[in-house]
Amino acid sequence: MPLVRRITLAVLALSCGLAGGPAPALGAPDCPGGPVTANTLLSGQGTLESVITDASGRLFFTNGDSLLRLDARGSQPVTLAAVLEPGGLAFDGDGKLIVGFGNSVSNGVVGDETGPAGLLRVDPDSGAQEVYATGLAMANGLARAPDGSFYASNDFGSNIDRVRNGQTDRGWAKVESGNGLVVDSSGRYLYVAQTFRPAAIRRIDLQDPTRITDYVRATGTDISAGLDGMARDARDRLFVAANGSGEVWRIDQPPQICVLLRGLPGFPDGPSAVATGSGDGPFGAGNLYVVTFNGNLIELVGVAAVEPAPEPARGGTRRRKIRLTVRPHRTVVGRTTRFRFRASVRRDGRWRPVRGARIRFGAQRARTNRRGRARIVRTFSRPGRYLAGARRRALRGDRAAVRVDG
Repeated sequence: MPLVRRITLAVLALSCGLAGGPAPALGAPDCPGGPVTANTLLSGQGTLESVITDASGRLFFTNGDSLLRLDARGSQPVTLAAVLEPGGLAFDGDGKLIVGFGNSVSNGVVGDETGPAGLLRVDPDSGAQEVYATGLAMANGLARAPDGSFYASNDFGSNIDRVRNGQTDRGWAKVESGNGLVVDSSGRYLYVAQTFRPAAIRRIDLQDPTRITDYVRATGTDISAGLDGMARDARDRLFVAANGSGEVWRIDQPPQICVLLRGLPGFPDGPSAVATGSGDGPFGAGNLYVVTFNGNLIELVGVAAVEPAPEPARGGTRRRKIRLTVRPHRTVVGRTTRFRFRASVRRDGRWRPVRGARIRFGAQRARTNRRGRARIVRTFSRPGRYLAGARRRALRGDRAAVRVDG
């Protein structure tokens, strides 16, 4: 954390009463389900700003001047790319990392007017990078919408900037001291955590950015929690790092704050960002990953939903959701590859095969057999991230991703 930001947080602490340690009795309750399992995977990594996982379950995070990648549990991170004052992290539609740069207090103070920050596009395998967008206020928090637009925040100003096709619309919306950003699964709303304001999460209608409402607002002693980075799980529950209070919060639906993890160091060493795991790799779906300003990477086991809550269907019953998996996850341009798909659905506490599900992968089609399996052979001419889909009547569909390297 830059010195100026520490000084600013110190002022906030004196004025609002930020402090580490257990929350007082007037704070939000613990989340249902009892204590969580918390594993410290890394320590002594410097000042950590942001974290994200990719579809293969690899983990990426930033320190004061670099983007790093962690490929396996128990291994050491590798420096993927040098980044000047790194900010938020997101993935584009091709599986490339979008990384905020220019995320400093000095930029944030003037950024709403001058736009000194920007976004890099980084290859998650090689670290090759290029400038994707410029003219942003700070690029502190970052989120991608389903239409490919990116949104970035400035916690020392009020700009929420939008980047579409590399073009920046600075000041697209206004939220005072916006930090962590999340777009919901429907692509309709953008959620914004506020840092240097009484702790709250605002909601912006992406179809009309002038429509900004409170989603949830802390009360009592929690107003000085100092909210930072944010993520969501498959059920659109929000997870947010409360840097000032040394906690990780979950926002259940209907919106209600509960504390998932207590007892982390508070200001100025508290949690800075959170990310849900993905895929079935080493940092897979179901877990939550937390980075802190004092250099720790922490894993919270099994706290994130990996599938949406069932939706009501005709007759008042609830539709289950297919889970689609694919092997292999990756191939290369020009190689003819046989992809093996499996469709399953959870019944009676077990994953059971789905027979007759329609698998679509590009222009090719297949149906699953009684074991829920199907095969499709493809050869790709261009690198990128390609999606396959599974559907069957009375069930909700799912998608699976394949990465094609050049």
